[in-house]
Amino acid sequence: MPYCCANCFNDKTLKDYITQSGEIGDCDFCGSQNVYCIEPSELEELFLPLVLLYDIVEDFMPMEDLKEWQGESIWETLDDDWGTFAFHDYAKQKELMKAIFARSDDPRAGGFQHLHSCVVRQGEYWGDEDEVSDKLGKDWDSFCNEIKFNNRYFPTKEIDTELLGELLSYFENIIEVDSILFRSRLSEQGILLACSQMGKPTIDQSQHGRANPKGIPYLYLSSDPNTAIAEIKPFSGDKITVAEFLVKEQMRTIDLRNPIIDDPFRFGENLEFMCTYLKFIRRLGAELSKTVSPKEAELEYIPLQYLCEFIKKMGFDGVLYKSSVAEGYNVAIFSDNKLQCTRTTLHQVGKVNYETFTS
Repeated sequence: MPYCCANCFNDKTLKDYITQSGEIGDCDFCGSQNVYCIEPSELEELFLPLVLLYDIVEDFMPMEDLKEWQGESIWETLDDDWGTFAFHDYAKQKELMKAIFARSDDPRAGGFQHLHSCVVRQGEYWGDEDEVSDKLGKDWDSFCNEIKFNNRYFPTKEIDTELLGELLSYFENIIEVDSILFRSRLSEQGILLACSQMGKPTIDQSQHGRANPKGIPYLYLSSDPNTAIAEIKPFSGDKITVAEFLVKEQMRTIDLRNPIIDDPFRFGENLEFMCTYLKFIRRLGAELSKTVSPKEAELEYIPLQYLCEFIKKMGFDGVLYKSSVAEGYNVAIFSDNKLQCTRTTLHQVGKVNYETFTS
């Protein structure tokens, strides 16, 4: 029986599994020596949900299209769509895939037909792959309009919170102890503000924010000083105090900066479920990061505030989202008791650049 190793794959889940379950040896596929190796057939259960995302073209494609179809094998498809393999030798990939399913008698695998036929996602072929995600998006639109314009607290149109919670939970992100995050404030007198002045607003000073309703203050932090400064949209010559916040306890957050499935193997049997709704989750991330004019903010922020409060109700400490004005990212922290402001520095804004476009 040949052996494969962690170096044959790019996916963290596969590499970790082989490292934890394998034994030191030489790889028969990529040629690595003295590395953790495993019999490929032991990876079958990990691979099956990914393989079954794809449909065998003979099972659904009209005969007239099938005659001219220039498709791809499953190993070519996995390499193109997911970058599964660390080497790009299709012959070796084919050999490895056949070794992975060498012992398979699972009828769900199509009796090995996935390994001997071209494959494609049927929904992609027919153009309706995003249908389920789009329907949830329309439900979200109706819900947002309801709480903005009709019924704020007792909406008649509701979103499926059980489904929403399950989807969001897959994008958990841990902010580790000793991480540093940043907050900036305009120093109106041109003097350095103290750490005691750099926390979240008091209740009476708390205004509508992207993530928080008025009167419920959150602490908005950024990944770097430049992003923190850009977020307050200062003018040239302004003096800005930037505070460094040290993470004292590990914080659980939902990461909506760029929701993607970069390691499909970690989802197991839930992979198809996540692929079905990924477009909707990506939309939520985009909405949380979008630029909103001050005149529209009070209303436009309401659905985002609902989303963030729902994440808080799920037990998370905050939510990460892209900055709309800088290269870094922001994090809205629901409670600041796991952070400590350790120092502040004074900055002066130099040249401010504006980018314009025709509408």
